[in-house]
Amino acid sequence: MKRVLFVLVILLAFAGMVNSAEKKDTLPGKFQYANKEKGFEIVVPKDWENGENYYGTVFIAISPLENKKDTFRDNVVVEPFAEGAEGYYKANLVNMKKLLTDFKELKTEKLKINSKDAVSLIYSHRMGEVNIKVLVFFMVNGKRAYCLTCSADPASFDKYTKIFKEIAETLTLK
Repeated sequence: MKRVLFVLVILLAFAGMVNSAEKKDTLPGKFQYANKEKGFEIVVPKDWENGENYYGTVFIAISPLENKKDTFRDNVVVEPFAEGAEGYYKANLVNMKKLLTDFKELKTEKLKINSKDAVSLIYSHRMGEVNIKVLVFFMVNGKRAYCLTCSADPASFDKYTKIFKEIAETLTLK
């Protein structure tokens, strides 16, 4: 588990070499990220580390460790795709079932985020020895699809769900 955390921290440290984004610390306790090229803005807690271009994602924000025993840094990732919107959610669900170890779909919901139709999915899976619980939001704007993935340790997932939903409500598609 420490290895996964270490790799995540190291890779985040090297993220952000290409910068087509605007970063602002203008909101109290919050950090606003805008990417004009990819067509979105999002606001995350200011004390979370953040970066760009991390393993193919456009933006990632990672929570601080809560204590010395904490082995997983809860995180949010934004990934826009230019592949088109048709069946985006369903295609991703098929891939998750195929590719994620011990994938289990827990809850699906249709909703609106900033007047855009969205689908949320809560699922669990395993990465190596680490169990992960995920809340993901799928949204479409024109021909571009967006995926906001929010991951947490299953023991802290309920605590972070409120934070993840607050972050999702700040996702603005341009």
